[in-house]
Amino acid sequence: MRRIARFAALCIVSGGLILASQIAGCARQSRVIRCRTSGSEHWNPPKPWRKWHRRRPPALSYLELIPGCKAQGEALPLVVALHGIGDGAERTSEFFDDFPISARVILPLGPLQVSGGRGWSRHRMLDGKPEALNRDLDARASELARLIAYVYQREPSLGAPIVIGFSQGAALALALAKNHPGAAGEIYPVAGALPETARFTNESANRAGSPRPPTIRASPTIRAMNGARDSIIPLDYALRTARAMRQNGYDIALRVFPEARHTMSYPMHWVSRAWITAAVERAYRAGPPPDRPKSSPARSASRDFVLH
Repeated sequence: MRRIARFAALCIVSGGLILASQIAGCARQSRVIRCRTSGSEHWNPPKPWRKWHRRRPPALSYLELIPGCKAQGEALPLVVALHGIGDGAERTSEFFDDFPISARVILPLGPLQVSGGRGWSRHRMLDGKPEALNRDLDARASELARLIAYVYQREPSLGAPIVIGFSQGAALALALAKNHPGAAGEIYPVAGALPETARFTNESANRAGSPRPPTIRASPTIRAMNGARDSIIPLDYALRTARAMRQNGYDIALRVFPEARHTMSYPMHWVSRAWITAAVERAYRAGPPPDRPKSSPARSASRDFVLH
């Protein structure tokens, strides 16, 4: 009987140790981020490779980083992330912390000192000077189009360039789509809009020598988001921009978050990350341009506006 009792006790202890080991293993697994690359999988992705590229104005300086498991010299999708007014490239790079898939992320630095940080214009959406803001955004959009074409030609790239921007960075992304529709394949503006005086003309985009990566279609797909309680970029401005772009032939949809203000709220953060991740995966599937050698959406409380 004593042997049976000791055996039963040993089984209980062993079972407890096994269960504890399984729980600890699950806990460890829940803390790591899966790093997906083209055709391979890894755990615990390394810290992003990063490098500053300082360029003489009017060329834009930029921070380059590669999250995930790929190396700097490999062919990668190109993602361009645009900071808001009074912010900068370093803080915007935090959006890509633990990003689950490798890409070449370019974070241009606004050329102007504004509000303790950098900006694309010293004018704001509600300061009563829409013409001045529109001129600045148009000028920055041309500089950004040249930067995208420069990096796309210089580095081995996959698919079409992807652009995301927040606030004034989102306005710049929309200005890029308006003036240089061939510069990017997909654009994701967050909490941004165009000034009310923005004019839709393709003269600058169609003129000879307009910066444009090869093999990119005539205009980008635009998926925007805005908070219904945003007092800096009111929802009416975002809706007006989306309708105007739809009327001018753009493929655009606007997602509205009822409780969000002028910030990257938790739901907006994860939806936008899901959108960019899916865009990068599409770029991997698209592969390199023909002239180059090879070297599930998050859900939240929101309303989708389909604009006709």
